[in-house]
Amino acid sequence: MFYPRIEESIQEFQARGFCVSYGDLRKEIHAVAVPMRAMGDGEILVFNCGIPSFMLSEGQLIKDVGPRLVSMVRRHEAAIGCAAVAIQSTALV
Repeated sequence: MFYPRIEESIQEFQARGFCVSYGDLRKEIHAVAVPMRAMGDGEILVFNCGIPSFMLSEGQLIKDVGPRLVSMVRRHEAAIGCAAVAIQSTALV
C-alpha cells in the first residue's frame, strides 16, 4: 500500500534533501521531513514539520519549509559533528 509512496519519497530526498507528505496519513496535515546524518552510534534521527493544509500556500512546502528545515538540520549536524548519511531504496525492501 505505502511502498510506491516510500520509493517516491526516497527519490524526493535524493533530489531535494527532504521529502514531503500531502496528507498521506491524515488528509488535513501536510509535512516535510529531513533525516539528520548518522550519529557516532549509527542512529539516524528525522526532523519533521507538520502543518495544517489550510495554512499553506501552493508550493510552500517545497519552496520554503523544506529548504529551511534542511538548513536547520545541517546546522545541528555541524554543531555535533555528524557523518554523512546514505539512504537507499533497497534498505526498505
